[in-house]
Amino acid sequence: MAVAPVPERLVKGRAAGLQMLEPPFPIDGFELAMVWHERNHGHAAQRWLREQVSRVVA
Repeated sequence: MAVAPVPERLVKGRAAGLQMLEPPFPIDGFELAMVWHERNHGHAAQRWLREQVSRVVA
C-alpha cells in the first residue's frame, strides 16, 4: 500500500483502483516552480521549453 497527498484534479477520472480520502488534517496549497541547471539557462531549446510551460500554466 502507498499513500500520496496529491491535488484531486490530478487524479479525477484516472482513479481506477485508487481509494481517495480526505486528509485528517488541513494541507496547505503548493507552489509550482521550474528548476534548471545554470549551464542550460541560455540554451535556446531549453529556453523555448520553459517559455511554453510558463505560457500553458499561466
